[in-house]
Amino acid sequence: MKKDIPGIREFFQWLYDAENGDTASFVGQGLYHAPLALAEITRHVSEPQPRLEYGLKSLKHLDLCNNMLRGLDPFLAHLTNLRSLKADGNRLEKLPEFFKYYTRLGYLSISHNRITMFPPETGAMLSVRTIIAHNNEIDSLVDGFARLSTLRNLELSHNKFR
Repeated sequence: MKKDIPGIREFFQWLYDAENGDTASFVGQGLYHAPLALAEITRHVSEPQPRLEYGLKSLKHLDLCNNMLRGLDPFLAHLTNLRSLKADGNRLEKLPEFFKYYTRLGYLSISHNRITMFPPETGAMLSVRTIIAHNNEIDSLVDGFARLSTLRNLELSHNKFR
């Protein structure tokens, strides 16, 4: 089954609509066989849900690397069980405020983007152990970093610190 799908929200809708056991290829706008991948889905959604975001609440690992994304869709705010998020090699200029809902996120990799700063809500990511954000345009850290007591690995090389 192949479908032409223009964006990330539509990708999740396609995933949600896919029938169990189907072999499927995702073809998105400029993403033909691109490395847009789900590393793990903890349960298969076989019953229709009233809203898509509730059907994927158990998603734990999401890899959005190298897809030329300019921003992260607000739809992703509903994926509050994420443990790891990789969005390296895109065109992200800022991180969304909805990161405050990612209290279970342990691994965040956002290298090789155009990010200039972390939002103040970064301090709400209480489980984060690793943040990899090298090769961006970050010039300072927000006060929220002081609340990240579980943070063990922080990679910020090749940014704009003075």
